[in-house]
Amino acid sequence: MTAHRTILAVALSLLGAATPARAQQASITANAQVSVIALSIAGTQNLDFGAVPQGVPTAVSPRTSLNAGRFIIHGFPFAQFQLTFTLPPALLRFPGPAIMPITFGANSACGLTTNVQANCAFFNPANPFTTRIRLALWPNNTYFVWLGATVTPGVAQAGGIYQGTVTATVAYTGN
Repeated sequence: MTAHRTILAVALSLLGAATPARAQQASITANAQVSVIALSIAGTQNLDFGAVPQGVPTAVSPRTSLNAGRFIIHGFPFAQFQLTFTLPPALLRFPGPAIMPITFGANSACGLTTNVQANCAFFNPANPFTTRIRLALWPNNTYFVWLGATVTPGVAQAGGIYQGTVTATVAYTGN
C-alpha cells in the first residue's frame, strides 16, 4: 500500500502544479530632473546710429558695425529656443512730436553661439527665429544676437534725439 500512497501523492502534487499560476507584478520608477538653468536674455548694447544728417539714410550693419545692438541669451545647453522681436516702425523725437522712419530688413539681425560678431549668421528680425543655445556649461551656454537697421531722416528732419524701443523675447520650444 505504501507504493500506492506514494504514487497517489506524486499524482496529486502533479495535479497541483497543473493549476493556473497566480498573476505576477513588476514595477519601474518614472524620473524627471528639473533643470535649474533658466532661459534669460539681456540687452547688452543699444543700437546707435550716432549723428544722422538730414535727408541721408543711415544704416548700421549687425555683422560689421560696432554700433549694432546686442543681446546675449543664456539657457540650458543645446536647448532649442525661439526669439521674436517687437520692432518700432519709427523713432520718436525727444522732446517733441517728430518721428523718423526706421526699417529692418532680411539681413538686419545675425546670431552666433559665441561672441564673434564678424562670423554671425544673418536672419530677419521681423520673423520668429529658432535656434539652439551653445552646448557648454555656464557661463558659455550662450547665444549672441546683433541687430542693425536703417533710419531715413527727411530733408527737413527736426534736430534732436530720436529713440525707439526694440523688445526681444525668448522661449524654449521644447525640442
